Amino acid sequence: MVKRPAMRLLAFFLAAFTLLAGPASAAAQTPAGSTLRGYWNGIDDGEPAGAGDLAITRLTVEIRQRGGMVDTSVEAELSHRSQQNDDPIEARLSLLLPQQAVVTGYELDIGGVMVAGTLLDQPKARRVYEAEVRKGIDPGLAEVSGNRFSTRVFPIAQGKSRTIRVHFSAPIDALAGFVLPWPDVPVTGPVTVRYAGTAIDGQPQLSLPWGQPLAAKSVGNTWKAEASVPAVAVAGGTLAIRNVRLPRKLVVAEHANGQAFFELGSEPADTVAKTPAPPGRLRIYWDRSWSRSDDALDAEMALLDAYLEARPVSGIDLVSFAEDTPVVTSVASAADLRAALAGQSYLGATRLAGLDALRLADAAQCLLFTDGARTLDPAAEFAPDCRLSIIASAPDADITYLGNLAQDSGGRLLQLGADNKSAVLAALLNPGPGVVRVRSASGRRVPFRALATTGGGWHIVGPMRGEEGLSLWIADAGGRVTIERFDVEGAGRERHDGAAALWAAGEVARLADDPADHEAMVELARKFQVASASLAFLVLESPGQYVDADVAPPAGGFDDTWREEYRELKKEKDDAAQEQRAGHLAMVRENWASRKQWWATRFNPDSRAKKDQDDEGADAAAAFAPPPPPAAPPPPASADALSELPGVVDYTAATEPAGSGYLEGEAGEVVVTAQRRAERTQDVPLAISALSGSAMADSKVEISDLLSDGPYIKALDAAAPAARETVLREQAKQYGSLAGFWLDVAEWYRVKGDGPTATRLLLTALDAPTADDETRQIVAFRLERDGRIDDAIAILERLAALNAERPQPKRLLALALAKRGRPADLERAFALLTEVALEPFPNAFEGIDTIALMEANALVPALDRAGIAWKLDPEFVALLDTDVRLVIEWTNDDADIDLWVIEPNGERVYYANALSAAGGTISNDMTDGYGPEEYVIRRARGGDYRVRIHGYSPDRINPNGTGRVTVRLIRDFGRVSQKEQLVDAEIGFGKDEEQGDGSRGIATLTVPSRR
Repeated sequence: MVKRPAMRLLAFFLAAFTLLAGPASAAAQTPAGSTLRGYWNGIDDGEPAGAGDLAITRLTVEIRQRGGMVDTSVEAELSHRSQQNDDPIEARLSLLLPQQAVVTGYELDIGGVMVAGTLLDQPKARRVYEAEVRKGIDPGLAEVSGNRFSTRVFPIAQGKSRTIRVHFSAPIDALAGFVLPWPDVPVTGPVTVRYAGTAIDGQPQLSLPWGQPLAAKSVGNTWKAEASVPAVAVAGGTLAIRNVRLPRKLVVAEHANGQAFFELGSEPADTVAKTPAPPGRLRIYWDRSWSRSDDALDAEMALLDAYLEARPVSGIDLVSFAEDTPVVTSVASAADLRAALAGQSYLGATRLAGLDALRLADAAQCLLFTDGARTLDPAAEFAPDCRLSIIASAPDADITYLGNLAQDSGGRLLQLGADNKSAVLAALLNPGPGVVRVRSASGRRVPFRALATTGGGWHIVGPMRGEEGLSLWIADAGGRVTIERFDVEGAGRERHDGAAALWAAGEVARLADDPADHEAMVELARKFQVASASLAFLVLESPGQYVDADVAPPAGGFDDTWREEYRELKKEKDDAAQEQRAGHLAMVRENWASRKQWWATRFNPDSRAKKDQDDEGADAAAAFAPPPPPAAPPPPASADALSELPGVVDYTAATEPAGSGYLEGEAGEVVVTAQRRAERTQDVPLAISALSGSAMADSKVEISDLLSDGPYIKALDAAAPAARETVLREQAKQYGSLAGFWLDVAEWYRVKGDGPTATRLLLTALDAPTADDETRQIVAFRLERDGRIDDAIAILERLAALNAERPQPKRLLALALAKRGRPADLERAFALLTEVALEPFPNAFEGIDTIALMEANALVPALDRAGIAWKLDPEFVALLDTDVRLVIEWTNDDADIDLWVIEPNGERVYYANALSAAGGTISNDMTDGYGPEEYVIRRARGGDYRVRIHGYSPDRINPNGTGRVTVRLIRDFGRVSQKEQLVDAEIGFGKDEEQGDGSRGIATLTVPSRR
């Protein structure tokens, strides 16, 4: 393969520097309101389109209410209005939604027809979208975070427009009603609002953002209203529905999938308790993770002040928590509590694990202040021994999860806003009754979801069980339970998605916490079409796009001709699947045979370097021409011959006598049985022990200076040790929204020898608003490096579950499991590695098969010692040990990164010189993102092996800039003396002054001369 020098994009580097280091980085904070931004050619280069280049030129809001549930659709026309720039523009629209809203659909116009989005894992949806943007083809992406909906649409041509439509469901609040935040950008064209409502007590009153009140009128059994204006020049405000009460009779609605759901609610409780509660002990759980630093903390503390003023307590236990050990502080007064809260330091990720294990005094009231962002151990159980009231003040709080948590404890969730402090306080002082159980008339238990309310009322939704009525067990604040029955007669039934969507969102949130439930979670979300932080809507244009991306198109939106073409292409792909599988196995077989042949070849480690031309200069084409092939190696060694070579452990069945304890499994796999384990556990250590005397045991690794040179690093360098914490917090005010900032400062503290602080800062990156899968991969890699293997595995489990179509996350998970080394871990690691090697993935990623087989074979001795059966086709079984093994991966798509190794004799081994005279070889060149790439040498000559990374081509639309590369430096691979060192660094694409090329020095491995 011949590569050409990459064209340097000055704007790209300016954007990357701005993102990672410049003053504009403060703008990366999630904006408080709705936004509309445009980016030329879909590239965020730090200079978005001007305010007049992209506009909302039409906006239609359709509201349909049934009982206390509201289904809403917002349709917006986005127009490219620039007169100076004819480049296509990407629109990025962000809208705030009502509290507890659930996005239930997304549509984008394709050729004038509205096409529904397909619900996918968010990482896959984003990757497919960005791949189409790079091609300049029409895609649309819709994502949800908290109560914020965001969409990206590309391309919008000059003078043209695109239309998007988002559907969402939300509950009416007993006090606040329904409140839809209006976009914080002007709408230059017509605006229309339509309303229809059924099963409602009271006459609905609508208030509109342009100040025009609107009273609904009764038309038969339906309340209706409509308003239109030619444009709305004002930005912000709200569209609200008020003067409606929660239904005290059963309301039934049928979801689009045909399943029926109920809704019931109560009026707000009295604002003052009839009987003041006696003073009791108050317990406060206070989240002090980094994601909480931008919550309304002052308002939360003021709420506590008011609560303690109105209700004296006998004592207060403050439990503050992040990812570290929870801290319990007991105080006697409100003033002491205020001082303790004011002294909290907000750093680290969020973890609830460990709170249940605390031994605390009994409490009459428990309060939890958090945003619900569990970035570590999301499946950890938290079941306090008291009724839990949860207060969330963050606009992006995970309301669905927090609602589930409150419901499970018999408590309630309260959302603290700028104008509802008195209502939240009243609900705390007088919690009022709550539903604890729902049964059908025949006695069957009915699952339900309790929604957040203010004022002490309750509001529930759940699935109907046939045509029966319901019985509710309702507990008051003192724990006394009464039973109320609600008859289904007269409830009626209409097509409405609200109750179903709110219930399904709660169930999806429960399933999302455990990676093992991922498939069930996706299936349920698709059944009810509910998006979440981990599931996004994607719209594509052509049949080929859906087939290539392995995405099923929506039921409607495309004509018969389009669907016939899709069916034909899909059939062609399905028919070719078996052939592709056979072709994949043939490729793996050929690659593995080549690797075994390389291993069996005797190279002279003291060979002189082959001629290796420079890749820069006038004759660039000649520089990248493939080198002449090396002398033909001897034919592949047989299984017997391999087992006789020094230092080889070969686990092929061909050398085993009949009745040895091996059985033939499917497709000729080797199956190790218990009958043979005892013999193998004696044989294997003896065979391995011959490998332990390698010269690599005394080798040394020198890591290059890989620290960032950002302004915050310079500020820390200039600070005296005693002032570092102050300087760090000052820099965090400006750059703390960026995950890259926390990654950089964590490594700076690690280099300075402050491991505990480095770990806290590293985990803080998970809580940054810009944290994504790339962030999580780097954090997991460093946790593995630092020995925090359980946390690394927990993060990698989720990465693998959300990225099932890629082999790399599975391999990373397997390596971490193997390092932890429990028997079950080893068994699963082996299975994952063989899956990565043998199963075809949508993208070929050729070369990862050989790398994974090397790693799987290296696990066999440990599996045998643990008495664990393993299966693998005999032709793929051979432990190929090496003196040196280097493996790199990188964290972003569509970036072409190359591994270069300069051997002691000066020969450079890289994609254009894949086999050195001394026998160093490099794996297949990965050009489309992620890697891995591998360098191995069986017998290493004494001297320096210089490891360099060449950033050939950047991912131009990656919002995290150039990305990062991870490196595993392994000595004595496959031997009991194996050592491994992990390093990561930013990917560079500029010239290296020392080398004169585009590479970056990572490390130097010094191998002692052989005796």
